Amino acid sequence: MDIKQNYREETNLEPYAGDDERHPSYSNNYVRWLEQQLILHGVVGRSELFKCACGSTNLQKNKIHNSIMCNDCKTVYANI
Repeated sequence: MDIKQNYREETNLEPYAGDDERHPSYSNNYVRWLEQQLILHGVVGRSELFKCACGSTNLQKNKIHNSIMCNDCKTVYANI
């Protein structure tokens, strides 16, 4: 089922703000509802889901270089 339809059924509201169908934007209520869905369903950051080619999940994030390094095989993944 479409996530917007889930929102409509749960809240009885439309996800869009305003009435300009040519340039729709989402309502603040819809955005807050979406954020809550992410929190409720345990969404985690990309680095927590990432696995090295060697199979290791022992990774270290380098925020300065925007990369992740595997602490086991020392492979560096750039632009993560």
